Amino acid sequence: MLKSTLLIVIVICLFLVFSGCVQTKREPTPITLISPANNADFKGAISLTLKWQPLVGEMDESSSESPFVEYYRVYYAMADHFYREPKIVYSIPQTFPDNNKESPPLEYKTPILSARTLYKWKVEAVLSDGSVLKSPEWFFKTGFLLQSGLSDMVHVQGGSFMMGDETGDLGSFNRPVHQVTLTYDFFIAKYETTYAEYDRYCADTGIEKPLSSGFGRGSYPVTYVTWDEAIAYCNWLSEREGYPKAYDEDGRLLDYNGEATDDITEVLGYRLPTEAEWEYAARGGPIKEDHSFLYAGSNDLAQVANTCYPAGTFPRPIKVGQLKSNGLGLFDMSGNVYEWCHDLEHDYGSEDIVNPGPYYSDHYLVRDWKILRGGSFYSNSPSHCRVSRRRSYGRDKENLTVGFRIVKTGDW
Repeated sequence: MLKSTLLIVIVICLFLVFSGCVQTKREPTPITLISPANNADFKGAISLTLKWQPLVGEMDESSSESPFVEYYRVYYAMADHFYREPKIVYSIPQTFPDNNKESPPLEYKTPILSARTLYKWKVEAVLSDGSVLKSPEWFFKTGFLLQSGLSDMVHVQGGSFMMGDETGDLGSFNRPVHQVTLTYDFFIAKYETTYAEYDRYCADTGIEKPLSSGFGRGSYPVTYVTWDEAIAYCNWLSEREGYPKAYDEDGRLLDYNGEATDDITEVLGYRLPTEAEWEYAARGGPIKEDHSFLYAGSNDLAQVANTCYPAGTFPRPIKVGQLKSNGLGLFDMSGNVYEWCHDLEHDYGSEDIVNPGPYYSDHYLVRDWKILRGGSFYSNSPSHCRVSRRRSYGRDKENLTVGFRIVKTGDW
């Protein structure tokens, strides 16, 4: 008799549950990733928007104890690396009744990532009751096309080249010729930094604007900027665009955790090019047929360089991008203004080098001078504008003929 009664009670309860007469609290559904799709290959993008469906709690609407999502943790990293600190994305705390309606997707836009690299990503939801729900782990591969803030920068694929004076007529400071290999990709500004860009930085930080060359500001290359002022601009630009700073107060490189580093591949902020990066890009990077050019993109100086050669030419700067670019699409790598590089003045060695470092204390000569490249509008000899020619200048000095352009290593 008792067994029959219990059986009847169970049947009635099941009927009430499935008929909707009794509401139950069900566990929240798992997080659903949307895009990039798992194992997607993005041949045309290196900055992506990670999207996922917000957690939907199918809970008793009348219950005041229903947990809600406080925030999401977004993880992404190269597939063979550990995840770093997550990015936090907040949503409006709420619970969702079982009404079959989906909330709009949430998203996180990545910074520029390394080109043609396999990445992994996942999302976690932290609930108000302290529990954590996780998505599956998905993978995607990046491409080459630049997006958003780096639209005026050119992607340079890593590779090897012969660095130095290949003709033997530029003096010992430019020799011996030696092989350099860059194992990483980087981005370099299509143009020299202009007065318009630098003046925006001055207005934002309240510092005094530099003198002009006397021919205008705007799209003319900024000059009268010391090496230290150039790296301060780089740090400002990094912070404005959400990247970690590339330099400490002494001009040493910083990695993505803000720690000093000699490994250029660990620096994610905007910075000055190493002179190896500068020469490799000026020669055309992976475009090997351009490496034979004496100047950046041509053997004809007049095609690519603003100088005061031949004799009698009036020396004056011109607006950036007016002459022929090199094969990578970089302008004024020869002539117009000299460009600061990151490196300390140092002599070449004959050994092959992989990812040349910043040349700190082990490479000091006598003075704290930095490398300049490219020649200027005051150059009265074609040799001054050769892609292999180097000179140095005091880091605390400013000059009418000295400016800079910026670079950035891909974010890994």
